[in-house]
Amino acid sequence: MKPFVIEKIKEAGGYLPYGDYIELILYDKTYGYYQQTKKKIGREGDFYTSSYVSEVFAKVIARQFVQWVESGKLDANFCEIGSGEGRFLASFREECKRLSPEVSNRMCLYSVEKSTFHQKLLRKQFGQEITLLTKFQDLQSFNGFVFSNELFDAYPVDIIVKDSGSVYEVVVSSRNDELVENFIPLEKREIIDYLDWQEITLSDGQRFEVPIKMAADLERLNHQLNQAVIMTIDYGYTNKEWSLAQHQKGSLRGYSNHQLYADVLEKPFEMDVTTHIHLDAYQKKAEENGWKTVFSNKQEIFLIESGILDYLEQTTDPNPFSEINKRNRQIRSLITPGGISSHMHVFVHSKGIKHEMKLGAKINKKKS
Repeated sequence: MKPFVIEKIKEAGGYLPYGDYIELILYDKTYGYYQQTKKKIGREGDFYTSSYVSEVFAKVIARQFVQWVESGKLDANFCEIGSGEGRFLASFREECKRLSPEVSNRMCLYSVEKSTFHQKLLRKQFGQEITLLTKFQDLQSFNGFVFSNELFDAYPVDIIVKDSGSVYEVVVSSRNDELVENFIPLEKREIIDYLDWQEITLSDGQRFEVPIKMAADLERLNHQLNQAVIMTIDYGYTNKEWSLAQHQKGSLRGYSNHQLYADVLEKPFEMDVTTHIHLDAYQKKAEENGWKTVFSNKQEIFLIESGILDYLEQTTDPNPFSEINKRNRQIRSLITPGGISSHMHVFVHSKGIKHEMKLGAKINKKKS
């Protein structure tokens, strides 16, 4: 597929900004990675998410949603941005039904999903129970819960580097029928404005990813929301962490069959491409949007405060492969220090809601 990219480079005048290259290889309507009819998540895919570690992950969030709806603090609308194959939504829906048939009957499910392949999977799984959207701009004055898990790490980013005292934009070009990187003078206004906004100063030799699209889309999303809770889960770094020696080369990488590729030019269209998100930029944009912070911390802390331990079941079954023992191990793996949750940050914000929104919903034992 490199010849296709090289042709796009020629059409663009000799190079593609990194953001355009990532947009092309992930989201091109014909060849993009997320458009392809292959399994991407789980053991047979290229990477894992928390939803694939345990269905209890979705249940914890469903329980919080049900509590807020039952208490009159939130409308019974739930929207996931980037639903993929629908694994999270399926577990979420079932737990809502178990906990509160009344809330479940009132609930309207929405999915914002660009991939036509994933849209077909979602429609087959949920039928008419779900409203499928291709972009979040189709949400109009939305009231309810907006959720995303590992969404922004798959967003296109521009890349800059400081070399011999000067800052350059890193772009993708071609040489001898291969994809290569080149440096051009940094002139893009959006990048310069971002660096000023976040007060970023690069050290010599530092390579830095600039999440212009994430910041812009958070502002666009804000215009679509009326009274809502916004939960974003992703891995990322603060500006202070970005300045550490171990992060001087940035975080851009690819994954294929659970193998990491440092060079994302190597296999265009054949692997997932990801970066760590900019946590300080996310929080600052949320504040500029007027969102109130409900929670901001590591995922294991979020899960514990939200009551995931209530889902552990006592058992005397000595069989380590019994369903209860397997589920208990999955739950513990989600909260074990050094596990997947230690690398994930959870943001929960509210917009336009007068009530105080707190975590910590309790299981209704009568419905267990």
